[in-house]
Amino acid sequence: MSMIETMEAEGGEAVSLHQRILSDISEKILSGAWAPGHRIPFEHELTAEYNCSRMTVNKALSQLAKAGLIERRRRS
Repeated sequence: MSMIETMEAEGGEAVSLHQRILSDISEKILSGAWAPGHRIPFEHELTAEYNCSRMTVNKALSQLAKAGLIERRRRS
């Protein structure tokens, strides 16, 4: 993991950026801020928001899909 894609958590421990993205999106879903069926931002929008690679965003979204929190679809 690169230094760029590692952030310091409040407790001082290192947290990977994909974990932070995963946590942020999970929180929005579980808190009800994003209702079921709400479209989450596209990968390229998240890469701009978090200033990271598409691979990092893809890893977080894949874990969210595996956990059943999101459903991934191809753009048409």
